[in-house]
Amino acid sequence: MVNKSSLAKKLASYSAVAAAVLAIDRTADAQIVYTPVKPAFVGSDTTYNLDLNNDGIVDFKIIQTHTSFRNGGTNYSFSAHGGEFVGAIAMSSNALIGKPFYYGSAINANNVGSYGWAKGQSFEYEKWQLRGNDDSSFYSGGPWRFNSDTSYVPLKLVDNGNTYYGWVRLYIGGSFIVTGYAYNSVPDSGIYAGQECNIQFPIPTISQNGAILTTTAATKIQWYYNDKAISGDTTQSISVSQNGIYTVTTGDTTICHGTSLPFNYINCSTLQLPVIVSSGNLICNYKVVKLSMDSVPQYYSIQWLKNDTILPGEANKTFYTSIGGSYSIVWTEQGGCTDTSTSVKITLDTNLIYPSIIQSNDTLFFVPYQGNFPANTKLQWYTLDSTINGANAAYYVPNDTGIYKLTETDSIGCSETTDFGYQVCKNIHPFITSTTKAVCNYNWMSLYADSVPSDYRIEWFFNNVLNDNGQKFQVWKPGSIYAVIYETGGCSDTTNTINLPLDTTHYHPVITQHDDTLFSNYSTGNTWLSEITNLTNDSAQFFLPPQSGYYYIIYTDSLGCTTSSTEYYYSYTKTGIKNSNSIESISIYPNPAKDQLLITSNNLQIMQVQIENELGQIVLDKVFDNPLKKQTLDINTLPAGMYFYRITTKDEETITGKFVKE
Repeated sequence: MVNKSSLAKKLASYSAVAAAVLAIDRTADAQIVYTPVKPAFVGSDTTYNLDLNNDGIVDFKIIQTHTSFRNGGTNYSFSAHGGEFVGAIAMSSNALIGKPFYYGSAINANNVGSYGWAKGQSFEYEKWQLRGNDDSSFYSGGPWRFNSDTSYVPLKLVDNGNTYYGWVRLYIGGSFIVTGYAYNSVPDSGIYAGQECNIQFPIPTISQNGAILTTTAATKIQWYYNDKAISGDTTQSISVSQNGIYTVTTGDTTICHGTSLPFNYINCSTLQLPVIVSSGNLICNYKVVKLSMDSVPQYYSIQWLKNDTILPGEANKTFYTSIGGSYSIVWTEQGGCTDTSTSVKITLDTNLIYPSIIQSNDTLFFVPYQGNFPANTKLQWYTLDSTINGANAAYYVPNDTGIYKLTETDSIGCSETTDFGYQVCKNIHPFITSTTKAVCNYNWMSLYADSVPSDYRIEWFFNNVLNDNGQKFQVWKPGSIYAVIYETGGCSDTTNTINLPLDTTHYHPVITQHDDTLFSNYSTGNTWLSEITNLTNDSAQFFLPPQSGYYYIIYTDSLGCTTSSTEYYYSYTKTGIKNSNSIESISIYPNPAKDQLLITSNNLQIMQVQIENELGQIVLDKVFDNPLKKQTLDINTLPAGMYFYRITTKDEETITGKFVKE
């Protein structure tokens, strides 16, 4: 709070005009201090410093600005937002009570508030703004003082803990004009807007009956027409013939008097026909259309109608609607004259609600709402920034990843635009792999789609029916299987189709032994295995175990199905050898062999070599005319595979073994 001098000191500093007004009458319950501003202060892009109690300290500021304003670096500021503002600032602990008041409105503790008020009519670009000492601002959508340019801003002045109420008379047009201000010097006592002296007569009112205007004023009556006194018109009722603004005053002195609100008289036969301006006659998909009056004369009230029915609460010059219908406006002049505008028909079009775009593989498709594609609808595809010439179909194949838009325009003229993030398809060409070519004995098997990223979606189809999704598919019965792979952007690709028959024709393999050799009942598809040693390249029908132990076979048929034999125990012996040292004396090289075998011995003369295939058939029988310790055997005519040899020496010893032909 700013410490000011005492009230007595303030009163001593009043202007001579204020002192003269004070001298008129001093009642116990009111001490009205009025200060006329002569000449009137006209502000344009400037500031008026208002000292309500004339003590030399600024209590309020009134500002007009086209740009942002800051009060000496403090937090009092206005933001013009590119337009023009007229605003008031309360300094120190004072307050702007509320929006501008009518003449004669009570200003007291019961109506303290903080509001902003925007000037309407021909000065809509001008904004009225209030700002408190806490830098809070307030706005409102109404006009500056109800279509009247002159009004009274209510004020609250705080001094040494006392509160005083007052007003400033303000005109806002192309500029702002201050013509006077007043306050009640009795703490916590109210004042009427426009009250200039201690005697406050009731505010006279004016009513109309045809061409007769009547006032409630009873004494010292004076009628005015367009702010000029009408000579001789001092009675309660007068007859008028000219359209215009009439007022009446009443009072007991030339200084203290009461003035009515302006009354706009108009001959009903000359009432102006209201005209509605519309932002459009078509409402697309429940969007909003603005209906408005170009201008509303002062002292006119308005009422909007839809299909000739009153719209409750719609009494502003601007009306927004999203519903089709026939709209009109009735305005009523202050004297009771009314007229109705020509109706404006608004059509509601809901044909284009929620169009959408989907991607299928490399193509974008337009999907109309609920599948409804109205006749004569036009389509246009766009990239993010420009029109795609010639792209007017219900589908489009982009070349690049990006945002694409589609505008749908119906025959009435409404349009809707939607967009979609398109991704170029990667075309990964997935392929289904399987370890078998059939379903083996109704056993479960797993299928996989190769080279599919983990974030892609996979749908598996069994006999053309969607059956499962995921990275793998398990099946136990025969059928046709394929998968559809979906990329994150909507692209898809289809795998190969595999047909899995049911394989129930194979049986468990059986192991038998002949001499020192084990035999399988299957000629092919054998894999010999042992729990005691690793076996390599042992897939023939015959197998010569290297040592005693348990042996078994895994059999794989032509479709990839497998089954196993029972374990067979083999006891290792050196059968068919007369001299136990003979086997160590024979060497066969190389093994595996390709074209020839070199057979050598340290002490035995080789006379005959017999070669048998895996079926026990003799495929080569060579008798050497000259038995030697080193012989060469040509095997290039033999097919690749496992073979068994039987060597006979000159001393009739027999030595057996096996080798591999490459």
